[in-house]
Amino acid sequence: MARTASKPASNLARRDQWLQLSATVLFAAALAVLLFMGMGAASRLQAASSALQLAAQLSGQPQLISAELTLIQRGLETTTYVGASVRAISELRTSANKTLADVQSDVQAAGLTSDADIAASLAAIRQHWSELDRKLEPLRTAQGAELYTDTPSGSELSVSGRAMKATVDGLLATQAQNLEQLGNVTARLDVVLRDAALEASLRLRGLLLGGSAVAALLLGLMLYFGWRSRQAARIAEAAQRQVSNILGTVREGLFLLDRELCLGDTYSQSLTELLRLSAPAGLHIEAILKPLVDGKTLTAAVKFLGLLWKDKVHEELIESVNPLNQIEISFSNARGAHEVRYLAFSFRRVRGRMWLATTF
Repeated sequence: MARTASKPASNLARRDQWLQLSATVLFAAALAVLLFMGMGAASRLQAASSALQLAAQLSGQPQLISAELTLIQRGLETTTYVGASVRAISELRTSANKTLADVQSDVQAAGLTSDADIAASLAAIRQHWSELDRKLEPLRTAQGAELYTDTPSGSELSVSGRAMKATVDGLLATQAQNLEQLGNVTARLDVVLRDAALEASLRLRGLLLGGSAVAALLLGLMLYFGWRSRQAARIAEAAQRQVSNILGTVREGLFLLDRELCLGDTYSQSLTELLRLSAPAGLHIEAILKPLVDGKTLTAAVKFLGLLWKDKVHEELIESVNPLNQIEISFSNARGAHEVRYLAFSFRRVRGRMWLATTF
């Protein structure tokens, strides 16, 4: 009777399985974390790039406003049409207010609110722009008024025109420094955001490289374990062939019983000859023994096998009361005569909560 597989080999196989599962889960988790971080970094990079573009637009607003104010001043001096420049300043104010709000929103989305340079630049821009925007408000209210009156000597500024001229002259005289400072801080914000976007892109690149490295390692690991699995499959196939060869040549009838006392698919070839069964796999032990033993022995055998399933059972002790230890059976041979045989059943517990039984 062959020995069962040794515990060290079984433990080694189980350890390899857990190692494969643990390594796969670990690398997959690391890849998922890197991908999640990469998605966050990509989102922040997109917000930082958007803030950089808007800051570049905002940095040109002071020069445009100054240019339009100069055009209005010259137009009022020459009593020409200045409505286009007045509307342009109104549009520039609206655009600048929206752009500044969008920059602040994108800076927050990019996680750059804690950057001291960016926070200081935004605060300075808000301060200078708020003052300039307030000074430009009279131009909007005077936009629809008549700026000129006709006189015998030609066109002259009306009361509204003189008021607008005074406002524009005052803006160009008093807000020149404010416009210059506003341009400087917006340019400074553009530089700081450019550096932040570059840093975010480098961080995203590092995460992508890390993710690629982990993915490559995971692929290599899967290929390695796939190779190991094929090796193990070939070894298992060779072992199965050896078991089949052994079961085909031994004289004892070897078979396996599960908890429901049904025969497994693995059994020796001699079992079919000993029990006169062509296909015993899946049959209940009671169905196998019923034609062979009397009812009392059959009942005792089923109870005995049930006791073997108890968790705490003395295997050697209970084997002494085995009702199938030696039984006499008779078969009808091909000539119709009765053939008497003596069979002995012994049962041993094996791994996997199955029972190994031998008959001879």
